[in-house]
Amino acid sequence: MRPIKQVVLTAIITIAAFCGFMYTSCQKDVCRSTNCLNGGSCNGGSCTCKPGIGGNSCEVFYAQIYANTYKGNSLYNYTVLDTNNTNHSDTANTLVFTAGTDTSNYNLMSVVWTDSAKTVTMALTLANNTASGSSFTITPTTAGGINYTGSGTITTAGASMNLVETQAGATPVTITMSNFVRQ
Repeated sequence: MRPIKQVVLTAIITIAAFCGFMYTSCQKDVCRSTNCLNGGSCNGGSCTCKPGIGGNSCEVFYAQIYANTYKGNSLYNYTVLDTNNTNHSDTANTLVFTAGTDTSNYNLMSVVWTDSAKTVTMALTLANNTASGSSFTITPTTAGGINYTGSGTITTAGASMNLVETQAGATPVTITMSNFVRQ
């Protein structure tokens, strides 16, 4: 009788071990049904996107959704108190944003600023990307002997930018471009 008890006990232990092994090896792969695009990776069932890309499946290139022409006014704030140059306003301004082509950095764009007297092309880098907008920093640029630096914000509806324009031997000029509207 004793051998039958051992056989039954061994069979029960074997079945329990097999069931335990099968249970732990069949845990659900939460990333199996997640499709992350554009080099994104799945982490716990959600996509982790590369900088400059967003969306649930990494399908949104922020630079591409902002690329467009924006129109508005600029205000030149001169720090030198001069009756000819204090707070000059220019109403004929455009900002043309273009998405970069560097696939190693999707945060790069360029902007062409045109007012009534000049056209300046500047590189910029997006930061703090969200579906509602991004901030950006202008890469220091020299055009026509004038240095430009600055920053701003952009959305699919509008853009704002502050530039500092510096000429050798002259006082820097701050140019405020706010409430530019996407065309």
